[in-house]
Amino acid sequence: MKITKILASAAASLFAVGALAMSASAYTATLGYADSSWTAQDWASSVEVNGDGTYSITACCQLESEETGEMENVAGTGATVFVVDIAGLGADLGIDGTDEVAKYDTGDLVVSDVTVTSGGTTFDIDQSKIMVGDIEGKGNVRIEIYNAYGPTTVEQSYDASVSPLDPSAFAFAAEDQFTVTFTLSGLGGGAAAETPAETPAETPAETTPSTDTKDSPDTGVEGIAAVAGVAVLAAGAVLVSKKRK
Repeated sequence: MKITKILASAAASLFAVGALAMSASAYTATLGYADSSWTAQDWASSVEVNGDGTYSITACCQLESEETGEMENVAGTGATVFVVDIAGLGADLGIDGTDEVAKYDTGDLVVSDVTVTSGGTTFDIDQSKIMVGDIEGKGNVRIEIYNAYGPTTVEQSYDASVSPLDPSAFAFAAEDQFTVTFTLSGLGGGAAAETPAETPAETPAETTPSTDTKDSPDTGVEGIAAVAGVAVLAAGAVLVSKKRK
């Protein structure tokens, strides 16, 4: 075998491993919500995204009780901000968040079937108007359902021509809160791809609220480097063997 063939084979192996590591990377998708009066808010509830699949985040909007001093769930009406941010995914996809057009180019990533439910009610969401991309230029992927300060409103108000959700038709009780569910495809990996055929399909991943600040997810660079070293050593071993012959 010629050296060019050996190196080509090693490069192909590294490319395949790199793609696998990217598809297996974990990202944190975090809810960002404030109702019309900024009374009910949640900027912490999240779910881990591990690839293609359907994910759910249940809100936990709380305020400190004046009577007990403890945190209690509160009801909410309408929306000022209603988004989901997937941290670091925009950077890994190579989205140019500085360009007003390119920041919406998510490549193979597709976000679909976005639903919002509360207490047995499913609210109307115009899927065609949901904005997805590195909207803030921070290297994240944002799923924007409604944002008075973003592209889903006109002059910070609802407009049927651009707004996926009519905030005047959205409300939830303190005991119910609400759940946002979305489906991702084009990332690869995910629980569905890893589940054996005989195993029943898993239900959508749902999390409990959290107020912890999480570090950036591991992108798997160390693993790729380790495999790269193995591949190079293997190529060297073959060359030595050929010379000895």
